[in-house]
Amino acid sequence: MVAGAAVVLTLVAGAMPGSLAAQAGANESQKLRQAAALESVGDYDQAERVLREVLEANPASTGGLFALERVLRAAGRIEEILEPVDRFLEVDPRAAGPWYLKLRVLVETGDTGRLQEEGWAWIDVDPESVDPYREVARVFERALGPDEALAVLARGLEHTDSPESLALEVGDLRLRAGDPQGAAREWARAVGPAGEQGSALLRRVSQLQGGREEVVTPLVELLGSDDRTVAQRRLAAQLALEGGLQDEAIALSESVVDELDPPAARAFLTDLARRAEDRRADRLALWAYDSLRSTSTTDSEVRALNLRIAETALILGDTARAVEARRAAVGDLPEGSPERRRTLAQVIRLEAGRETVDTDELRRSLARYRSEFPEAPELDALAAEVSTRLQAEGDMEGAVAVLDGVQGPRSALERAFLSLDSEDPRAARADLLQSLDGLSADRATEVIALAQLLGAATLEGSQLAAGATLMSHRGDPRGAVTLIREGRADLGGEEQAGLLALGGRIAATSGDPVSAVDLYTALIEEFPAAPETPEAMMGIATIWAQDPGTVDDAARMLEDLILSRPNNPIVPSARRELDRIRRGVTGS
Repeated sequence: MVAGAAVVLTLVAGAMPGSLAAQAGANESQKLRQAAALESVGDYDQAERVLREVLEANPASTGGLFALERVLRAAGRIEEILEPVDRFLEVDPRAAGPWYLKLRVLVETGDTGRLQEEGWAWIDVDPESVDPYREVARVFERALGPDEALAVLARGLEHTDSPESLALEVGDLRLRAGDPQGAAREWARAVGPAGEQGSALLRRVSQLQGGREEVVTPLVELLGSDDRTVAQRRLAAQLALEGGLQDEAIALSESVVDELDPPAARAFLTDLARRAEDRRADRLALWAYDSLRSTSTTDSEVRALNLRIAETALILGDTARAVEARRAAVGDLPEGSPERRRTLAQVIRLEAGRETVDTDELRRSLARYRSEFPEAPELDALAAEVSTRLQAEGDMEGAVAVLDGVQGPRSALERAFLSLDSEDPRAARADLLQSLDGLSADRATEVIALAQLLGAATLEGSQLAAGATLMSHRGDPRGAVTLIREGRADLGGEEQAGLLALGGRIAATSGDPVSAVDLYTALIEEFPAAPETPEAMMGIATIWAQDPGTVDDAARMLEDLILSRPNNPIVPSARRELDRIRRGVTGS
């Protein structure tokens, strides 16, 4: 019985320290809740008393220390937190939170002498750890300037087991100090042989607001040199892309791809193409797609890449390359398939839009398309586009021939335009009106205006209107505007008004707002009562509304139009435009 009691007493005695610790922890939590309640009602004196009791019992209470900081700060006596901080650090000298709190308070109180002393003391506690150097440098930079911060980081580079991490920090500091070359050197130093820290470096470069090239150019030179590893040169190519250095990115990427195994090369090129597209680096994207195509093994992948190459080449204005890529894509498609039909149509459109064109081959391309897809919905627009290009090249016979047997609004309008090219263009008026069915509203409005002009014109006026219309239609809108300006003087006022309106429309739709406003203004000033004057006022207001400097003038022009001609058919459009301008001006 005595032996059993002894065993029980031993077990109870062994359990007591744990129980006491749990009880102490519960007591501390209760006091922290009590202090928080007092703090919430503004009783800072009582809250401070409770928190000091907590810290007296447990100087290393993180909750107690930072709660006391809040209370003392609210009471305007923040400097008194320094003594509890010191007692905390006596118990746990490696705790980062109290050290940072101490430095922050010393900055607030302006005690820079002690700030330096305590900062270095924190570092001396654990000289091989990166975090104290980083945090002390940040505080020193803010309170003492960049030189003191650099001194801290320089020591860290020599003594820590992760100097590359601090090299990024040094680069950041040098960049903020206005030394982009120094920043580039340090950032390059941070990148390990396997590309370590590459993601962090890319993120830094992508976040640069200005002067990006000043940092990226030397950084790319350092990481892209021949003595660097493949991983480092790969990172240099990505950095060159971020910095807008497409030529450098292409050159580095070429060297990297040559040294990667096929799967890694494809992964690199795919990522590079995506990044290049996102950043509108079209030359680099085109190179990446070309390189991927040369390593592709499946027809579907080659076809997809050919389509991407065509689209990117078009953005770059390289129509010939776009046509080549589209044709290559067509070759892999099944005959008669919808995808082949659509892709071939795109090829013919590209060919018709090339700067130089073989008209015979263009006609043959369209003939082959009609043979394979006689009912294609694209055929109407394709025949019209090819006819327009043949007209521009002077192949009038071919322009007529490609429209033969094709039905639709576009081809009908094209035949009407061809009939304008005659000794008496007024005879084309009927053809123009017959082509209206199926045209878009804007296009139909233009055709009706031209038909009305021809209906009221003299032979000379109709020839001038037809000549200007055809010049614009065949790719020379500036020539059309010049023709109207120089040819209208010998005509009557009614014809001049119609021709000025025609010239204004041609200039506006071809991207020449200055000429459009000039022609519309001449119409308004010289022929204020002409039926075309409201159109001219609306045209000027629409152009002026695009420029913040003239938007008020646009609103006044529309107000004048609405008040002076309330029953004109154009007034509802003028009201909508005026409302849009007013909402834009007020920001509503």
